Amino acid sequence: MTIETVLNGAVISLQVRGSLLALFESLAGVDYTDADILTDQGNDETIPDLAGETISLFFNGNDKSVDILATTDSLDAFVARINETVGAVVATITENGGDRFFNLRTYLRGMAGSIKVLDFAPLSILDEPTAFGTGRPDPDLLVYGDGAILIGAEALRNSITGQPLKNIRAGIHISYRALRLDLSPIANQPGLIKVSSITDLDSIYGPVSTKNPLALGIYYALINAGNGVEISAIGVSDISTAEPNGTAQSYLEALEFLRSYEVYAIAPLTSSEQVIELIDAHVKDMSLPINRKERIVISAPINPERFLPFVVSSGDEAQSTGNEDQIDLNATPEAVLANQGVSTEGVIPFQLANGTQLFVSMKFGDFTQNYSVSSVDGARIAIRRSFTGSQNADGFYSTDPMPAVFVNTTYSLQLRGRKLTLPGSTKLDKTSYAETIRDRAQQYANRRQLRLYPETVQTVLEGTEVRVGSYYFAAALAGACAIVAPQEPFTRRKLLGFTNVVGPALENTQLDIISAGNAVIDIESVGETPALRLQGTTDPSSIETREWSITRAVDYFAKTLRNALRKRIGLFNITQAYVDDLSTLLDGACVSAVANGLFLSAAVTKLVQDKLQPDTLLVEIQVEVFYPANYIKLTIAI
Repeated sequence: MTIETVLNGAVISLQVRGSLLALFESLAGVDYTDADILTDQGNDETIPDLAGETISLFFNGNDKSVDILATTDSLDAFVARINETVGAVVATITENGGDRFFNLRTYLRGMAGSIKVLDFAPLSILDEPTAFGTGRPDPDLLVYGDGAILIGAEALRNSITGQPLKNIRAGIHISYRALRLDLSPIANQPGLIKVSSITDLDSIYGPVSTKNPLALGIYYALINAGNGVEISAIGVSDISTAEPNGTAQSYLEALEFLRSYEVYAIAPLTSSEQVIELIDAHVKDMSLPINRKERIVISAPINPERFLPFVVSSGDEAQSTGNEDQIDLNATPEAVLANQGVSTEGVIPFQLANGTQLFVSMKFGDFTQNYSVSSVDGARIAIRRSFTGSQNADGFYSTDPMPAVFVNTTYSLQLRGRKLTLPGSTKLDKTSYAETIRDRAQQYANRRQLRLYPETVQTVLEGTEVRVGSYYFAAALAGACAIVAPQEPFTRRKLLGFTNVVGPALENTQLDIISAGNAVIDIESVGETPALRLQGTTDPSSIETREWSITRAVDYFAKTLRNALRKRIGLFNITQAYVDDLSTLLDGACVSAVANGLFLSAAVTKLVQDKLQPDTLLVEIQVEVFYPANYIKLTIAI
């Protein structure tokens, strides 16, 4: 029978005493007394001439070594001394097949870690071996759910060389960026953020900086809304590399959340066209008479780099084929492609000779994905999801796989426009550029969308001039809606917080083209602050739909009447006295609207009981709106 310890080494011993000795008597044939004690002392593995030698270790690319002196020949003691000196378990002894191995490793995981050992004769370490970690490194800062933090190793570094410092004590300031889900619709107790002062904004939701977009957007809204005006906001719950200002899904989530709230001017802090499309549809839907929540959106898309796409074919019967990266359109586009000079023989290159690119836009649920098309065979097309070099540098094409099975899916096969440059040159084709911006805006044809141009403005933050997205100008406009009377135009109205506009130098004729569907941010004279050149919406088909102030005035009146009539519903029967009382209330509202300058005139033209639905009264009010003084045409005759 053999009894062994689990641990080994010179500091480990085994003793047998008492009644257990009787068992050894019978096995060994030896008489023991009660006073006898059997003892066995462990032995360390020793390395000849180890004592007095120093091993030098270089961790994680640091050019300063960690030096450990061996005080004995004991390998176990040396391992313990290494770990104690380093402050982490970096040295171990393992066994395999009866052999023992001395192991060294870095204390950082992943590709950030490395270890180099200088030649060390006692352990036959030669040629300064170096090992590197692989995979994702540990974070420099880890924040737990309860707010506790874990600071990664080697956080304190030389500000010039970047080398980690050792044996240094210093005060630290900890800060990090994170998506505040507690301010989003998926918070445990979701609700609108409501802020009425800069002090509250900075203390609760700060800091106010470009690294904190929501706080910065609220800031511009506050300083343009006036003292005491309450600004409402909601955060998004997700971002991605392709959508750093919020994914389309997270914006859709926010829009669903906003359906139950009374809000008016919406300024999304993103340039994503997909998000703009979602909000454009949202304000149209919420402004329908059945939903009774009139809204507007102020968008700030990116400046285009290409002509608008040409639609080859579209439909809603696309389906999967059972083959990965293949789509059955249920209709062949080959004839149209041939007319556009696109050959469907063999592989279709990523970019055609004329600079266009063939792609298909697939709508899966609420979202649209763009895929580069690599081949067309009748009604079946194949897509590519991998790219080389700078082919997909702008992230226009999706690299995500399509659903394994889909049917009756809406699609649009298009030729992406070539770059907006003059033929044979890299110089911007300014006229085509202006026309592309105009045409894209007019595709919305929505008097409830004010679409800003250009995509970048300049501001001062912490004493420094910086460039920011024009969606912050949109936030300023949304805030100003609270203090500027709804019938007052925003054309040439100066906003606080901005110093310049950033975009290509365009002539007035080109700015006029853009203004037919966009609100151009412009500086009229040197030294002045930016303002809207014209408050034009994306629907320039008439003055009434083009002028933003007209839409705002009508919306304001609709909300005023709705609030006034709300108390007259449900508690009364429809009698002549009730109709007369209602007529008096409506006439008073019209007189008040005219007296307050909302309309030039307003009058009730119809107040009758619906014959088909007799519990309903039909009311019509005719208003005469104010038109902004946009132009003064001067003729001088001799």
